[in-house]
Amino acid sequence: MKIAIFGSQGFVGQELVKIFKQEPGPYVEEITRENYNFSDYLKTFEFDYIINAACPSKRFEAQKHPQWDFNETVLKTSKIYNSFNFKKFIQISSVSARSQPNIIYGNHRQLAENIVDKDKHLIIRLGPLFGKNNNKGALFDILNNKKVYVDKNSQYSYINVEKAANLIKENINKTGIIEIGAKNSISLDEIAQYVDSNSEFGGCLDNQIIENPGPDYPDVSEVLGFIDERKDDKVRKS
Repeated sequence: MKIAIFGSQGFVGQELVKIFKQEPGPYVEEITRENYNFSDYLKTFEFDYIINAACPSKRFEAQKHPQWDFNETVLKTSKIYNSFNFKKFIQISSVSARSQPNIIYGNHRQLAENIVDKDKHLIIRLGPLFGKNNNKGALFDILNNKKVYVDKNSQYSYINVEKAANLIKENINKTGIIEIGAKNSISLDEIAQYVDSNSEFGGCLDNQIIENPGPDYPDVSEVLGFIDERKDDKVRKS
């Protein structure tokens, strides 16, 4: 089995590479920003699966630089989808494609989704992620007492990136659209109070809640366990 993972050095892409390389069977081609322009020879292959995890997750950068986000999300998805040979295409998207179609970030993810034939292939919309290598987003800002540019009552279905990657693998043979995240949600204000953060909040309500969660989706309280681990690490290092 041949798998190409675009965005293999990204937050999600790295976890997908780890998971698929744990098994002896699959051949995994890691495609990054650095080697993408040199991947013409890969266009002669037929991959069993292409996983596009290359779309950026910088929602506020998208707002400031819409053309950049369009190029990196919509145009790049189109190039991958139309230039490579594959049996199955998996587009890693965001719940913002459904919940925020009127902002630039959500709109571009929706446009990228529209490129993919949902009857034959799969779109996976991820909810908010957490993990030790994440250095952006509302959770990162709260933990570092930075301003959060959304309403404090925003509800997030946080899921650990490793569990999200495993659920992607488990659902890889499905078609259509599925959403992956926690089976319930927590408000950003609850998280801020839990860590006694000094972050200021300002912006629109930004609910990122999963629709139709699977029975094996984790509880959102796991994000609090992650926060506790971060606190313990800081104590040990001090």
